Amino acid sequence: MKHIDIKIYLIVISLLFLGCSDKHTLFQKKTKVLTQSKLSSKKLEYKIMPNDRLSIISFKYPNLTPNRINPDGLVVSREGFISLPLVGQVRVLGLTQYEGARLIEQKYKKYLKKPSFQVEVIDRKVYVLGEVVKAGEIKMNREKISIMEVIATAQGFGDYAIRDKVIIVSQGDGVSMRSVDLTNFSSLSSSNIFLSNRDIVYVRSTKWKQFKIKGGDGINFIFNTLANVVGPMATIQNITR
Repeated sequence: MKHIDIKIYLIVISLLFLGCSDKHTLFQKKTKVLTQSKLSSKKLEYKIMPNDRLSIISFKYPNLTPNRINPDGLVVSREGFISLPLVGQVRVLGLTQYEGARLIEQKYKKYLKKPSFQVEVIDRKVYVLGEVVKAGEIKMNREKISIMEVIATAQGFGDYAIRDKVIIVSQGDGVSMRSVDLTNFSSLSSSNIFLSNRDIVYVRSTKWKQFKIKGGDGINFIFNTLANVVGPMATIQNITR
């Protein structure tokens, strides 16, 4: 069974509760909630997390390139470590790709002359939940992906999607949440609505869908309800005449 990161699992559960109530506040005390305007002026760079796969390349010393040993990349352990030739265990948890590369270079300076490394997170993905045609995991072949591309890959919105309050949860520098309006052209063009690795897009549903789900087929449910109410009233009227 594929391992699911516990943080992502908790976020998914919280989003599901959010969809059940308009009054529920996600991550009420522990989460840094950023508005769209603040996010556009503050770039949140992705930090390496457990279970990330890293591509680590040394162009100057190719024999020390871990990718030759494991072409699929090195998996970051739950404690945030990777194992490298000569230097052994290196903790990269919470570092950016740039910071991870510089740390590895520092480790290798004991053994190599002017080491130079490149670190890249591979096996990137984002998650789409809620009122879309095809919810689930979407693979990324680059560092950033636009939210409209994500919605298109999910085959578009469902019939009951709330499109002006689409929630994006990011896990870069801590956990942050923002709500974006995908019906407003000016907001789409004025802000960079791009997603990074492990971001979550949650499209909420209208209350009409909740009513339909609880009541079964909407129109039939209405008629059945009216019949149940009107029927006894008509019988009472006939008896009292």
